[in-house]
Amino acid sequence: MESTKNFVVQEFPSLGKRYMAMVFDGLIVMAIVFITASLVSDVELPGWVRGVIAFSAFFLYEPLMVSMGGTIGHRTNGLTVKQRNRPDRNLSFSRSFLRSMVKLTLGLPSFLTLLTNREKRALHDLATGSIVLYR
Repeated sequence: MESTKNFVVQEFPSLGKRYMAMVFDGLIVMAIVFITASLVSDVELPGWVRGVIAFSAFFLYEPLMVSMGGTIGHRTNGLTVKQRNRPDRNLSFSRSFLRSMVKLTLGLPSFLTLLTNREKRALHDLATGSIVLYR
């Protein structure tokens, strides 16, 4: 942040930067699912239990990491996810989970608001009161 007279100029992460974080996180989730599947492959488990284990990684990675300030993809790209009205605070797990579900439901179109929003907030950020900032 740099100060100019009576106001603060803040630069927000671009669509490209956020997309790179998302791609990196996608690779991490795939690796977690693959490793988890390999670890339980020799264990006698019903198919539905295997599905729950695999999808747990898929559905819990992002909310858990965002509730701690950002995913590995965010951190690798120098980003963090915070509460918009309290940028010194992380999102709660429940708010992070909701953010993740909105993002998953809407997919890439959720990011289109970055192009018209001064703070470059995606629809999932607007819906949950979050903001992505540089760390």
